[in-house]
Amino acid sequence: MPKRCAIIGAGVSGLPSIRWALAYGIEPVAFELTKSIGGLWKYKPNETELGSVMKSTIINTSKEMTAYSDFPPPPSFANFMHNRQMLKYFQMYADHHQLHKYIRFEHTVLSVQRSPHYSTTGQWTLEYKTPDGLVKQELFDCVLLCQGHHAKPNLTGTDWKDHVGYEDTTNVVVGMGNSAVDVAVELSRIGKQVYLSTRRGSWIMNRVGSYGQPYDMEVSTRFAMKYTPTWLTKKMLYKRLQQRFDHAKFGLMPKHGILSQHATVNDELPNRIISGTVIVKPNIKEYTATGVLWEDGTERQVDNVILCTGYLFDFNLVENGQLIKVKDNYTPLFKYMYPAELLDHNTLGIIGLAQPLGSIMPISEMQARVFFEMFTGASKLPGKEAMLADIQYKQDQISKRYVDYVDFMDDLAGLIDCIPRPLDYIFTDPKLAQKLVFQANVAYVYRLRGNHTWSGARDAIMTVQKRSDEAFKGRDVGIKPSSNYMTQYVFASIFMLMPKRCAIIGAGVSGLPSIRWALAYGIEPVAFELTESIGGLWKYKPNETELSSVMKSTIINTSKEMTAYSDFPPPPSFANFMHNRQMLKYFQMYADHHQLHKYIRFEHTVLSVQRSPHYSTTGQWTLEYKTLDGLVKQELFDCVLLCQGHHAKPNLTGTDWKGKDIFQGKIIHSHSYKDHVGYEDTTNVVVGMGNSAVDVAVELSRIGKQVYLSTRRGAWILSKVGSYGQPYDMELLSRFRMKYFNAIAPAWLVEKMVKKQLQHRFDHAKYGVMPKHGVWSQHGTVSDELPNRIVSGTVIVKPNIKEYTATGVLWEDGTESQVDNVILCTGYLFDFNLVENGQLIKVKDNYTPLFKYMYPAELLDHNTLGIIGLIQPIGSIMPIAEMQARVFFEIFTGASKLPKKEVILDDIYYKHMQMSQRYVHSLRHTVQVDYIQFMDELAGLIDCIPRPLDYIFTDPKGNHTWSGARDAIMTVQKRSDEAFKGRDVGIEPSSNYATQYVFASIFMLKYIGRKGSSC
Repeated sequence: MPKRCAIIGAGVSGLPSIRWALAYGIEPVAFELTKSIGGLWKYKPNETELGSVMKSTIINTSKEMTAYSDFPPPPSFANFMHNRQMLKYFQMYADHHQLHKYIRFEHTVLSVQRSPHYSTTGQWTLEYKTPDGLVKQELFDCVLLCQGHHAKPNLTGTDWKDHVGYEDTTNVVVGMGNSAVDVAVELSRIGKQVYLSTRRGSWIMNRVGSYGQPYDMEVSTRFAMKYTPTWLTKKMLYKRLQQRFDHAKFGLMPKHGILSQHATVNDELPNRIISGTVIVKPNIKEYTATGVLWEDGTERQVDNVILCTGYLFDFNLVENGQLIKVKDNYTPLFKYMYPAELLDHNTLGIIGLAQPLGSIMPISEMQARVFFEMFTGASKLPGKEAMLADIQYKQDQISKRYVDYVDFMDDLAGLIDCIPRPLDYIFTDPKLAQKLVFQANVAYVYRLRGNHTWSGARDAIMTVQKRSDEAFKGRDVGIKPSSNYMTQYVFASIFMLMPKRCAIIGAGVSGLPSIRWALAYGIEPVAFELTESIGGLWKYKPNETELSSVMKSTIINTSKEMTAYSDFPPPPSFANFMHNRQMLKYFQMYADHHQLHKYIRFEHTVLSVQRSPHYSTTGQWTLEYKTLDGLVKQELFDCVLLCQGHHAKPNLTGTDWKGKDIFQGKIIHSHSYKDHVGYEDTTNVVVGMGNSAVDVAVELSRIGKQVYLSTRRGAWILSKVGSYGQPYDMELLSRFRMKYFNAIAPAWLVEKMVKKQLQHRFDHAKYGVMPKHGVWSQHGTVSDELPNRIVSGTVIVKPNIKEYTATGVLWEDGTESQVDNVILCTGYLFDFNLVENGQLIKVKDNYTPLFKYMYPAELLDHNTLGIIGLIQPIGSIMPIAEMQARVFFEIFTGASKLPKKEVILDDIYYKHMQMSQRYVHSLRHTVQVDYIQFMDELAGLIDCIPRPLDYIFTDPKGNHTWSGARDAIMTVQKRSDEAFKGRDVGIEPSSNYATQYVFASIFMLKYIGRKGSSC
């Protein structure tokens, strides 16, 4: 007669417990409080006493490290699975092992008591309530408690499920664990501000490891965690985490070591901190009526406080908590499963109470294996004294219940003799031996030896990387992904008497500095702004209009210091990567500082720009415009600046795919996309691979079912967060790196260095985004979050759309997907129809010949019309637009002169040829420039190129020098660092970023020299 085991819970721990009970010939009876399996991973939208994941939760351990020992996840499953996919995995596992019939759903266990004959039999009496409300008792030979440790909230925000209701609010999130950081990041996208309150900080791990490999598959190897000295492992991890971003600068650095606390895993927190949407603060001191007072003495007005302070566990179910007592969230347990009070029988086990530095699922399964191996007598536990000594040793060695994944798995496996032995295979199966040492220590390795070996274990081990890579399959880039992760371990006074007038069309990014520099050169500016305020594109417009605007969540892709105008550094407290609200505030501060508003005519629509009757002798222009009252007027100006940028007319070229008329979903251009509202729980296609496309895809992936990112050629993905947390463009766009180093280093080496750095972040081929062109052959796409969304499976990269179907799309790779919406992020086309109906400055294929992208070739005899900001730089547009305005007024006032017409035409031709040879053919790449080189080109026209050697002995050169320039230059890093000030970690941030790069570059050149001399 088979013995019977009561298993309480049918989640992460309960399911493998049922499976292993059956394997050992034990009859399992599982009691599950809810209607379905999955436990914590079954999302519950309504608040209950039961813990559940948030709606957006994605697991923090990769699928291969999470899998049970004989059930590898499907290759198509994301490496980091969304809770829906996790639940599906559990359902598949249960179906595969036919577990449902052993589960009593909607049965509530009321108590677990030792039976009257416990002393001799070790049996237990369970009292439970059925779905009909009947209370019953039943006798069992053994009991497994599989409820985990998310039981009783430690004053946590148990009612948090998703962000609905928190829009446009200011929130405090208390805690620094995974839940706290996930909540903070999610709220930072839809709220005004998030303050992340932490007592001690935390080391932040990244799902996306080197070359895009899941981080735990890279770290949790037998070689790294068993054979490498702990001090070296810690040092390597410290260097890697600090290189990602400086934890001290970001206010996160703890005083404890890397492996002294349960890891916090989040790819997005650094980006949210550097963007200012999350501010790290110390502990709360006290509440006020409308906010909180922090321990650093600062006070903020807040709307909500979410306490993510963890959970407490107890064993009140077992004899009212009197048998297994818990104090300070600790109880003595042998191998975190056998209560010290019950070591005489060991017929009650606790499964999955551990909190590992790794995945809980394989550990829970191994604990279940150990329990039934011991219960059936197939193996024996050590003596009681040895077990008590082990409990004491573990308590002294490890704080509370944190365990090291590989060590603890081996600890458990040692009890049932199934630790993998790589040396056993070194001659008979060397490839397997290599995998056992250097590959991720997946659960399958524990099925090679001992009782209940699995015939599929070797194949599962050998195909770990293949299944991981398969999850990225969406677009074939024609390049084989990297596979060697284990071995791949930086002039106007004259004009003041007779001021001329300049019409400036637009009061945005380009219009504001144009007004400011017109004034500096003694020109009277008259700016025409179509809307009621300044800011242009950066003024968020929630309702669709003909005018483009940023999305509600848009954060600028260039850092504040690289984005700033030349005499107006942003406030130190402003985020390094500013949200559109902060960008708009910067423009308002700049306009106030230079008193620009009085020169702007708001809600005035320019209807046409025409050469005046006397243009041939005066170069003047006639503007026709409509006033706020609807009156149409004309006015004469000495010069005109077009400052509308290039986000004018949506580019729908090549998107008129077959079947568009029958598609039942919605098709829009990103011009019309404002925020995610209305896209909840939908499946969406985003077409394009530029910044807008990626931003839309990432945003929709958080609230929709699935996002397909459709791209013809892929892109190289840059990250805002550079080495040691330094803004990437402050690291990349230095004169040393982009001018001097590039001048002496071979182009192939520079390309190789940059490509290696980008590939080290994640393997672009594996992630389906690798283009066939070089790094500098396309405008960069900046996203810290896309790799994480791809590795989590919420974004799938696909090739181009072939045609629409009634309910979805057919891809060029032959696959078909059911989708609800298609968002075309296919860029914009520009024209000059405002100027003489487009007949003067003609545009073909989004290109028109312009000298320095500002003077039309057709108007070189006068140069009284300029185009400002019609460039797409690898860097920030704002300083370039300002420099173009300076050049225009310097030339217009006669302070400097343009080259001869023949030279200008030659330059235009050279630029066009250079661009066509370097960049992939695209309507997007017609106004592309390199930031430093183009700034120097413009500055050379007015003699203001900085000459570092001259500054050792002389004063700066050029017209309109600024007395504050030196101080602004010397304090760039200070202002950048100041934006991180929220919590003082008591450790000085790194400050030698430039030095580190110089030394690295010198080393590379020295190496090249040696290599050359030896050839």
